[in-house]
Amino acid sequence: MKLMSFSTALEASRQCTKKHLLLGNGFSIACRPGIFVYGKLFEQADFSKLSPSAKKSFNALGTQDFEKVIKALRDAKAVLAAYDGVPSKLLATLQEDAEGLRELLVQTIAASHPTQPGDIEEHEYAAS
Repeated sequence: MKLMSFSTALEASRQCTKKHLLLGNGFSIACRPGIFVYGKLFEQADFSKLSPSAKKSFNALGTQDFEKVIKALRDAKAVLAAYDGVPSKLLATLQEDAEGLRELLVQTIAASHPTQPGDIEEHEYAAS
């Protein structure tokens, strides 16, 4: 798939009657930094459906960055899988925690977004 420029995408969208724009996390953080930075997302996240170790992983790495912890869990699973005698249950837990944290991040971000574009104040748009 070839990446197209924004102007090319706009031109290509002229044939569509209904258009949507997906903005990334950078826009969200600039618009509402009190909600979308990792620290706030971490505070809002409900870790109750994950293993207790999933949340402890943040402390072990000294971060509240979900993506950093998810990557660390995936990397740990890959490295440990190369060693003989590592319990398959541990490998499965690392995989489940990585997937669970990814889903938790998505759910927490989704729950934090305004329900309607009109809920975003003009000054919040200007900040982004």
